[in-house]
Formats: sequence, C-alpha cells, structure tokens
Amino acid sequence: MEPEEQLVDATVKSQGSKEQEIGEDSEIINEELEEEKQVLDEVIVPKEKQSSSTQEIHEKFPKPLESTVNLVLSLAPKQIAAFQHAFEIFRRSREDKIDKDDLQFSLSNMHIYLSRQDSLEALKSADVDKDGKISFRDFVSILTDDRRFTLFMESKSHHPRALSNSEIQNIVLFDAIQTMITNNFLPGRSMAEIVCYYYKKYKDSIRLTLKRKSLYYGSVHSSHFIDITELPNIMGISERKIRKFQQRLEADEAGQSTPSKE
Repeated sequence: MEPEEQLVDATVKSQGSKEQEIGEDSEIINEELEEEKQVLDEVIVPKEKQSSSTQEIHEKFPKPLESTVNLVLSLAPKQIAAFQHAFEIFRRSREDKIDKDDLQFSLSNMHIYLSRQDSLEALKSADVDKDGKISFRDFVSILTDDRRFTLFMESKSHHPRALSNSEIQNIVLFDAIQTMITNNFLPGRSMAEIVCYYYKKYKDSIRLTLKRKSLYYGSVHSSHFIDITELPNIMGISERKIRKFQQRLEADEAGQSTPSKE
C-alpha cells in the first residue's frame, strides 16, 4: 500500500473510532439523563398531581373565614342549638338563609327600624362569605365576633359614645338578640345558653384587658381595676338572673330539673 493510501486509511480509522467514541459517550449521557429523569419524577410531584393534592388538602381543611371570629366549631352543641333558634326567627321563607327582606321585616317586628338601604348595608356587614345572604355560619360568626361584641357592650354602657351609621349596622344582630331575650322570643333553655355565653365572654374580655394593662404598666394601679362582681346587664339581663340561668344549666348538665323562680 502506498504511503498516501496508508495515511488516508489511518485518518478514516481515526475518524471512525472518534465517531464510535462520540456515539458511546452519547449513549452514556442519554442513559444518565434518563436515570436522572426517573429520579426527578419520583421526587418531584408533577404539576397536575400537585394541584389535585393541594385541592384535596383544601377540601379536607377548609380555609377559615378571614375575620376575627370564633367559628361555629368553637361553640358547644347546646350553644349552637340556641343560636339556631334565634336564626330561625329571621327566616321567613323556606330557604336556609336570611335575605334582605327577611332581615328588614324581622328587625321591624323587634322595633328596630332600618331603611331599605341600611338593611342592605347591615346584610352586607353580616354576609361573611359574600354570597348575598346570611347563612347560619355567617350568623354565628358575627354574633361571636369579639370586636363587634365589645362595640355592642360599649353602646349599652352608662356613658355610650356616639356610634357611626356603619357601626350601628355592624351590631344590629346583637340588638336583635337582646330584643329576643328581653321579650321572651326564645325558648328558656336557648335564652339561658346565649346569655351565659355572653356573660362569660364579657368577663373574659375584662380579664384580658387587665392582663394587657399589666404587661404595659408592669403593675396595674387600683384605678385600672374593673370590679367584675358588678357587671352591667348582659343582653338586658341582670347578673342576679344570669346566675339563675347558670344554676339551671348546671342542674340540666347534672340530669336534674329545678323549678324556675324569678
């Protein structure tokens, strides 16, 4: 073989071996990439699966209402039943929610008069889930709201401050509950449950206020103390009668029955 032919043959063989090496390297790289992909597929959840699993989590643990409220689940079953009685007084139709007409009509029967516009604003204020009506969940969420309850108690104090129109709408359901209780619109047991619930809520709010003051001032001066033995009327009921309610509920819990004496 001539030298030139030998050189060409060597060059071809060299190129062929390089192509073979490149091909082998390419196969190795592809195998490695495939292995990495399998690992990633096992570790990283695909977007479709991720969205579905996220949805399952939200369905299992529903998002809480974005409000400073105590939800229905925080109430005892008998307290829920008591608020259910109050809710039923507002419902005039067969629907399971309160609409604007139901609210205005029921409030007027309790001598709480609002214009149609104010009734609409009051409904919007109580419509927590923003579906245009007041569900039982909305109803209880509003009536267990700490901020609104504090505002309501301030409005019933010996020296109430002037409330704005929006503040009046925010506490109109509390005014309605008080009217139901003072006019005996509710069954005795439901009345006792609701009044005792608010009685405890008010005392807890006083203790919390004192605790906050002690944190700010180090020691609470005597002028900062509130005598919780002389509480104002809760929902129009005196403390003396509230204690009778408490005794009745305690007796019921113990499986006893006590005659109701005024």
